[in-house]
Amino acid sequence: MSYLIDGSNFLGRLGNRVKDAEDKIDLARRLSMFQRQTRARVILVFDGAPVPGLETPPAPPGRRTLAILFPAEGDKADDLIMDIILKQKDPSHIVLVTSDRELAGFGRDGGARVVGCSEFAKKLRGTVKDFHRARASLKREIKPPAGLDLRLWLDVFKERR
Repeated sequence: MSYLIDGSNFLGRLGNRVKDAEDKIDLARRLSMFQRQTRARVILVFDGAPVPGLETPPAPPGRRTLAILFPAEGDKADDLIMDIILKQKDPSHIVLVTSDRELAGFGRDGGARVVGCSEFAKKLRGTVKDFHRARASLKREIKPPAGLDLRLWLDVFKERR
């Protein structure tokens, strides 16, 4: 499953500032957590010029990285999103996240599943909470050795010399 997100539309629908670099970076962070938790591919498309520090980093071997795209100068994000859908051999595996009626209609007609911004925002919040819970439980599982355990291990290593 791949999520294709109309980033500017998503930010605007949630009451965030569409042109604010910090809001875009925050959304990218949350979507990166979403991607790690769900193991889905996420492509985030914003209107306007690229934001410094928000370029798609190269993926580590065997891992996916959040793809962040900006349209060419003079183009709109909607055009880039439509182009991505058109180039898919099987667009049924794409979930287009937008509340733009025209773009949603194009996505549906092209075979993609369309999810509104508010519906996806709920899913994103839940997944990010799950991500933080999982990270917190990992931290709780790693306990430093108790005083007695530490002394026993130190004694074991002293004897081997």
